[in-house]
Amino acid sequence: MVAGSSKSFPNFGNEFAHPGVIPPLMRSLRTGFVLLIAFVLAWAASGCRKEILNDDPSAVLRFSEDTVHFDTVFTTVGSITLPLKLFNDYNTTLNITNINLSGGASSQFRMNVDGQPGETFTDIEIPPKDSIYIFVEVTVDPNAEALPYVIEDSIVFFTNGNEQSVKLIAWGQNAHFHYGEILCDTVWNDDLPHVVVGSVLVDSLCQLTITEGTNIYMHGGSYFYVLGTLKVYGTKDSLVTFQGDRLEDFYKDVPGQWEGIYLLRGSTNNLIEYAEIRNAIEGVTLGYSTDPDINSFLDNQPSLEIRNTKIFDIQNNGITALNSVIKATNVLIYHIGASNAALFLGGDYQFRHCTLAGYGSTYLTHQTPVLGIFDYFAFSSELVLQSDL
Repeated sequence: MVAGSSKSFPNFGNEFAHPGVIPPLMRSLRTGFVLLIAFVLAWAASGCRKEILNDDPSAVLRFSEDTVHFDTVFTTVGSITLPLKLFNDYNTTLNITNINLSGGASSQFRMNVDGQPGETFTDIEIPPKDSIYIFVEVTVDPNAEALPYVIEDSIVFFTNGNEQSVKLIAWGQNAHFHYGEILCDTVWNDDLPHVVVGSVLVDSLCQLTITEGTNIYMHGGSYFYVLGTLKVYGTKDSLVTFQGDRLEDFYKDVPGQWEGIYLLRGSTNNLIEYAEIRNAIEGVTLGYSTDPDINSFLDNQPSLEIRNTKIFDIQNNGITALNSVIKATNVLIYHIGASNAALFLGGDYQFRHCTLAGYGSTYLTHQTPVLGIFDYFAFSSELVLQSDL
C-alpha cells in the first residue's frame, strides 16, 4: 500500500491461497494435456499391436476359379493377361507360406503376385475379409504340330500346411508369320493359320492367291495392302477369314482390332469369294493413292468383284470406295459403326442381292446412313476433291 492512499493493488496471488483450488485456465490446460497423453498412448498401442495371424490348420484360400484357361494362342505371340483372385474369408490375417509356379523358370506361363513378377513367393499375407490378385500370361513355344496343342502348368499354394493348386491351360497354335512382307505371286493355303504383324503389301504387277479354308489373323495396327491383285477363293463350306489375332472369346465380336483391307489405286481384277472380314477399323477400302497429288485419286480405278461374303463388326465403314469399280453379289454387311457402304468421287458400282443392315452391336451404335453416295471427298476442311457421279 502506498502511503497516504486508501487504495490497494489487486492481489493476483489470492487465487492460489487455498490448496486444491485451481483456476479455470489451468484446469483446461491440464485436461488438454491429459487427453493428448491418452491419444499418444492409444496411437502407440495401436501401432505396435501385431496382426493376429490365422494358424488354424483347416484354414484354406478361396479362388475366383479353379482353372485359368487361355483360348488358342499363336506360337511366339504372347497372350492377354488373365486374373486369378485369392480370397481370405476369415476374420484374421491369413499367411500364404509359399506360392509356386510348378514349371518354374522353364514354364511357358508367367505370373505376377500382388504387383511383383516371379516364379516363387513366400509369406504373402491377406488381411481379414480381403483378397489379392495374381495375373497370368503365356507365350507358346513353337513345335511341329499343325493342329492346336495343349500347354499345361499349375500354381501351388501352401497355407497353414495345406496344399492347394490352380490349373493353367492354354491351346497353342503354330502359324505362318508375316512381318511387314512385300508379296509377289504367292499362294497362302490352309496348312497353318497366317498371322500378319506389321502389315503386308501385294506388290504392283503381282498376285496373292488365298485358297479355301485359309484363316488370316491380323495383329493390332496391321494393314492388308494390295497394289497388285488379290484373289480369295473360299467356298460355301470352307470360308476364308480375315479377323483380329486375339482368339479369346471376349474379343470375338470386338471391332477395331486391326486396320482393314486396302485395295490401292492401280490394283485391278481383285476377287473376294466366300469370305468373312471382321474386327477391323475399316472393312474393305478401295481407291487410296500412293501419289500425294490429290488428282491421282481419279486415275487408275481399282476394281473388285466380291461375292457371297460377310463384312461385320467393323468400327467405321464396311466398304469405302473412291472413284472405283465394284461388282458385289450376295454380300452381307452388318454390325457397322458408320456407313455400310460409302462411295465417293463417282465410280461404277453394282450391288445385287446385298444386305446392308442398319443396326449396331454391343460395341457399336449405328447412327449414319447405311449407304452414302458422294461426288466429292474431303481430305480436310480446306482440301476437297470433286468428281461427277
